[in-house]
Amino acid sequence: MKSRFLKYAALSISMIGITASSIVSSLLIPAAQATATEEQQAAALVFFEDVSNKAFAVLRNAELSERDQKVEFRQLFKEVTDVKRIGLALLGFHRKKFNDEQLQRYTSILPDYVVSLYTSRLTEVGDEEVTIERTYTQGKRDIWVVTSVTSPFGGDNLRADWRMRPLDDGDFMLMDVKVENISLFQTKKDEFMAFLSNRGIEEFLERLEKDAAQSAA
Repeated sequence: MKSRFLKYAALSISMIGITASSIVSSLLIPAAQATATEEQQAAALVFFEDVSNKAFAVLRNAELSERDQKVEFRQLFKEVTDVKRIGLALLGFHRKKFNDEQLQRYTSILPDYVVSLYTSRLTEVGDEEVTIERTYTQGKRDIWVVTSVTSPFGGDNLRADWRMRPLDDGDFMLMDVKVENISLFQTKKDEFMAFLSNRGIEEFLERLEKDAAQSAA
């Protein structure tokens, strides 16, 4: 179960590739206040429950085809993440090496890449149950929601921490997820940066384009 959920937890975006403290700072979202308030922590819980309920509703809807799942997830990701911003942060210092054409190729590939990645991972864990345990704050205003992930088929529970940031308009952005203290954003960022260092930008883009094309086939 642990290996399956580690693959799944890329949903944030990860969503994410969607970020640990050094990663979040690279996203360059301006802070509007000194610390997260109790009201924001409560709102973060509501936000998390809403997003997780929507995600699992899509996943567990037997009437949806794989293509329809991707459409639904794409819309959900647009609502709760900034794929372009997080995608640029995934490149780290290599971002400065991209020319305009290469950066355009990357940002055009990224949404489909993320959707296909998350969809394939989520379909592996449709029976898990997520229980909210508590919240805590980090930095100026980031909020972590701590959850316990349980499989109905038995096995050890897993701890999954979801990092969110309140935005100036009162909404939230899902920034990162840690499973057993492993940041999924950092894992993907390390993978991207190693590939770029060893293979270069053109091969990196070709690899992403190939992966996106295969997933869409």
